[in-house]
Amino acid sequence: MDREAACEFKTIADVDRAVLRVLNDSENRELASELQLSAFEVPFFTGSPILRQLLVLKEFYRRSNAVDTFYIEQGQRNRAARTNDTSLLHFEAFEASFREINEATHQAFRRGHVHKFLDLGFAPGGFATWILRTNPEAHGVGISLSLKASGIQSQIDPRFRERFQECYDDVRRVAAGQVDSGIENLLHGKFDLIIANATIMLQEDAALWSDRIHLIYAQILVALQHITSGGSFVISLPMRPFDWVVDIIAVLQGPSFESITTVKPKFQARRSITYLVCQGFRAADREKGVLMDRLRVGIQYLENAGGPVNALSGGTAMLPRLSDVLTQTHMAEQQSFILGFLAPVWHQQYNAIHEHYQWMLEGGNRRQSSITMQASAADTATSWRRQQAPAVQPGGANSPNWRTRSTEPHGRAQRGRDEGSHHGGTGSGTEGSWRKGLH
Repeated sequence: MDREAACEFKTIADVDRAVLRVLNDSENRELASELQLSAFEVPFFTGSPILRQLLVLKEFYRRSNAVDTFYIEQGQRNRAARTNDTSLLHFEAFEASFREINEATHQAFRRGHVHKFLDLGFAPGGFATWILRTNPEAHGVGISLSLKASGIQSQIDPRFRERFQECYDDVRRVAAGQVDSGIENLLHGKFDLIIANATIMLQEDAALWSDRIHLIYAQILVALQHITSGGSFVISLPMRPFDWVVDIIAVLQGPSFESITTVKPKFQARRSITYLVCQGFRAADREKGVLMDRLRVGIQYLENAGGPVNALSGGTAMLPRLSDVLTQTHMAEQQSFILGFLAPVWHQQYNAIHEHYQWMLEGGNRRQSSITMQASAADTATSWRRQQAPAVQPGGANSPNWRTRSTEPHGRAQRGRDEGSHHGGTGSGTEGSWRKGLH
């Protein structure tokens, strides 16, 4: 399918018919090859109808001119906004997201259930604020890159700062033990909740795959060093079944925690990430030590990795495993678990992209532009942000507080964030001539 084919769609029903046509007319492995999936992903792709639907829908979505227009205009609004405004919008969205995480886990973090927590990548502070407000006896430590390095301004209420210590450094340096004594002292003791959300701060369209995985490994390493027995761990991960993602889920799901669940907040419904909520830390000292050693070996590999992510040598295929080598029987069991575990969030992302695509085809972006112009003429930026659609969309392209980004043709930098950040995959298709003539 080329861009012209996607531009022929007039209604969401046209899109639905095209998706079904592709799925019905293609052999699964052939389609997986056209979508440029890795060999590791293919069994998951062939085993999951919703994953197949999602990836094909995303191909049409990412090639739509109507969608391009939306992201171009959103990027223009973001570039015109103030850093403080964008940080505040993200703060509110993240606070609401942690409320959803709490509700989805039977209120695991309700009043009286969090006493001491560590928030990795805390800025702008939405997660921490929800915890501090809900648990008036809780104390926390947050670590994020500086405002200069990240462009993300802390919005923590001054009333909470007696109970929340903010530190500014790279989590990878923390994992390597390269921080000053001040941060070391704040990390003394154990935490009953550790949040690992630092990868949200990375540039989606510029960060190297090795840097992204390195940061995730570093967060897990810091968590293992500081989590208390019975504690909880919340980490954001890609929701594509990449080899290294499945490996992480395997070590968290089995020996490390009593239970894990996946939660996808509405704020990030179109993005290809989810939150793993791991509860009841139970790894014995020996098991924990083995996993920490494997993480360090993996980090060393990532520090020296080069070339494309799908390279036969130097890519993720050669990344040292965190979990034990599996037999064929155990591999089949693991695949079955992953398919059931991630299917709900694949459904959520499919529905979110489908709904947004429909809105775009029905002229939603034109209505949005009209509202924006009317509001800009009638009110200030601040009140307009409260009364109408926000000038800066959380996570929007070229949002100044999400680091300075280069604008890609057709707004693809932000669309990549929303519907298909690959985080170490091989991509989901090329411009070329994929599915020409579907119109």
